[in-house]
Amino acid sequence: MEPLNKIKVGIIGAGDIANKGHIPQFKSNESCEIVSICSAHKQNAIASAQKHGIPAVDDDYLTLLKRPDIDAVTICTPTYTHADIIENAVSQNKHMLCEKPVTMDYHEAKKIMKTVENTRKKFMVMFNNRYRDENIWIKKRIEEGAVGEIKLIDIQWLRSKREMNKEWLFKQAKAGGGVLRDLGIHLIDLVLWLIKERKNFNVNGFSLKFNPYENSDVEDLVSAMIVIDDKLIINLKTGWTLKLNTPAKVSLNVYGDKGEISNSDYSGEQSDPYKKLIDDFVITIIENRDIDHKIYLDAMLLVDSIYESCETGKSIRGKFTGV
Repeated sequence: MEPLNKIKVGIIGAGDIANKGHIPQFKSNESCEIVSICSAHKQNAIASAQKHGIPAVDDDYLTLLKRPDIDAVTICTPTYTHADIIENAVSQNKHMLCEKPVTMDYHEAKKIMKTVENTRKKFMVMFNNRYRDENIWIKKRIEEGAVGEIKLIDIQWLRSKREMNKEWLFKQAKAGGGVLRDLGIHLIDLVLWLIKERKNFNVNGFSLKFNPYENSDVEDLVSAMIVIDDKLIINLKTGWTLKLNTPAKVSLNVYGDKGEISNSDYSGEQSDPYKKLIDDFVITIIENRDIDHKIYLDAMLLVDSIYESCETGKSIRGKFTGV
């Protein structure tokens, strides 16, 4: 049986991430109904509405947010727009799912989170890698004691190409950074999700800008060493436009005092992480579950600290949120 009161959803943004990731999964959830879509490029919103059977197209996100028939919105727009959209969504009392990264930098994120915490509505960030089956399996095995106390995490995400249809992604003023802000923050969120606790960090980062395209002013490759509480080392690598033998290379290896585990060890099912995350967002609204917002802030803090280390050539020490 379908629920009597469906969650009415509005889509903000009509690019690839909305059409391929968000819209199909909200449509597949029987507890939801998409009622409207908007985009800065209205023709894109009209095309998406026609493609997916969305009944209404609003002129802009402010108009969409003022609709009384919308309970929740999903924000599928460039990073530099997130803060204003979130502020206005809070003022209109909407639940929010937002593409990563939440904002341009840690300080902006901290300000936004204070605004979000003052509302009873739910706010979640699209860190879909937590919902990949192999990563859920690794977390479960770690919690079962398979590796003991974690000493080292080696994690990487490398791509042979960058997304050429997103020009804003390669402008510092619109994306807040390059591959680290785009792909690396997924890796950092994943690591923080895997470990039990965190208080202090020490970061050393190195970056390279290949600049093969005239429209790019951001980094293309980053390597960082992060030490958590002087007892856990994280080796992180992320890059795009690399000459790889495959479109992408992703790996996660965890080493502890009792053993090791890798995402390559997993041999189970492979379900859609976007669907799992969006289903979780919907259940969180229905069951009024709490969401850990501190992990979002800590991920942003680490990214900014890596950038600072890359720029200054110095080791950056700090404390996590709430410490």
